[in-house]
Amino acid sequence: IWSISALLAEVRRRQEQSLAERQLQAWVQHQNYKDCTALSNKLSPSSKQSARIQGLMDQCRMGWRWQSAKVGALINSSGALSALAFRPKRQMLVGGGEDGLLQLWSVASQNKPLVLDESRLRIWSVAFNREGRLLVSGGADQTLSLWNAATGQLVRTFKGHQGTIWSAAFHPNGQLVASGSQDGTIKLWQVASGTLYRTLKPQSGAVRAIAFRPDTQALISAGASQTITIWESETGQLSTQLVGHKGRVVALAVSKDGKRLASSSVDRSIKIWNLDTAQVMRTIATPDLTVETLAFNADNTTLAGGGGQTVWLWNAETGQSIYQFSGSSSRVTATAFSPDGRQLAIARENKLLSLLTSNTP
Repeated sequence: IWSISALLAEVRRRQEQSLAERQLQAWVQHQNYKDCTALSNKLSPSSKQSARIQGLMDQCRMGWRWQSAKVGALINSSGALSALAFRPKRQMLVGGGEDGLLQLWSVASQNKPLVLDESRLRIWSVAFNREGRLLVSGGADQTLSLWNAATGQLVRTFKGHQGTIWSAAFHPNGQLVASGSQDGTIKLWQVASGTLYRTLKPQSGAVRAIAFRPDTQALISAGASQTITIWESETGQLSTQLVGHKGRVVALAVSKDGKRLASSSVDRSIKIWNLDTAQVMRTIATPDLTVETLAFNADNTTLAGGGGQTVWLWNAETGQSIYQFSGSSSRVTATAFSPDGRQLAIARENKLLSLLTSNTP
């Protein structure tokens, strides 16, 4: 049997918790993260144990890290960058773009970049292997180039496409590298020998985006159609098709644990898929424009997307908008998270490459 004092204490606790939930929800919705985080110091221990309040506080902390982020500009690139990638386990960033130059920056020093290639034709895709020792680039010259990331030396080229290479990715085992092209094919190449291993034909026009699932090694592709295709990379057999978009898919990103896929379409939406069930977990509407770049951070909690003049950050679990960053009147052309997830590189059409560093304790 509860005493009067105990009942009153319970009523006060529930009132505090209800009020805190409403206040936190409002602050999260309006991205008022500074007040949101300050409230945590005023809550009673019992209120802090509420799962609902803990979830809202996690969103507040995530939002505040990026809302209070520091913005730094790297040296201007010689041309607008179309592709960015961080080197795993290193503070190095590679970029390729309209002038055909493949450039490697040290994020720490921000010195003049090391120029690896001068193909003179636009580079549309760059990717490192898992160890960060090798780098591939592909673009308008229809050739996939393999580089030693440490020395900057060209290792070999892979030739066989009959159109621009829009996307490239290393197989998780490091023995194969894939390229998706305007010619409507995906080619898998043997890294060690440079020979063609297999050609896949999605039969849906140009292949604009490809990505490997790190846990199952499945290959995911998208392009001219509304459908996303998942292939068994070892056999080349079509495994699954993801249907849900109402326009062609322009960008893909796979979470680091391989469990989720983010896709962006000209239907002005982003879908987050459960790759184990092939079902849509969340749809994020982007009514004003098409998001053209996507990236998950290192712990899979945050999804970044660039479109028009803005970069958005979303909670990857809930789809809740965390923060929007403009900072320029120029169109966003590429984005990439650093290996530790604390930095986001943003390239723009005006040749500016900026680095957003989160305020992480």
